[in-house]
Amino acid sequence: MTIDQKETALRLVPKSLPSIHAEILVPDTWNARESEANNSYAFTMSPDQLAKTPTVILDKRTIITSSKDANKTLFQVGAIDNLSALYKAGVFDYAENLMKSPFMKLRGPLIRRRDTNNRFLFTVGGLFETGGTPMGNVAFKPKMNYMEVTGNERTDKLYIVNFETLVKNWGQYEADAKTLVQSVKLDPTF
Repeated sequence: MTIDQKETALRLVPKSLPSIHAEILVPDTWNARESEANNSYAFTMSPDQLAKTPTVILDKRTIITSSKDANKTLFQVGAIDNLSALYKAGVFDYAENLMKSPFMKLRGPLIRRRDTNNRFLFTVGGLFETGGTPMGNVAFKPKMNYMEVTGNERTDKLYIVNFETLVKNWGQYEADAKTLVQSVKLDPTF
């Protein structure tokens, strides 16, 4: 797999994520953290210092970060294996329902596409505003999220790619967010 370099304010370098058979572009000066739990994997980057608490993907949710990282700028790539064991409706319905979460307000067109080269791959996503609602004892500030969720119905794997930053910082990161999220290349055989 090769990744096309695009114009961005950040200096981006290619990175391989062999655990999930993916290639991505990453900012060369950002801090990174990888974590695996049960049937999930998460790779997180930030221009800010990341908490030592690992990022996890919770069942029937999205990428969940440490509460210490909740109000930071983050680029995340995650994968969940054997999704149908967690969510009986399957990967397509999971992805569609994730986009309809009451915590996510769509702020642009909803992306829906099926890979023309692999009928088992589909993607949904878009630009969302989240936060402003406390979860547990953490008050999340309003954030903009540029997210794509890709499911592979043949392999029963779900990929979540997300760039999030505080609403007040969105203008600074908008072009970078779209470049990073759209640069992810997945190996469709896994």
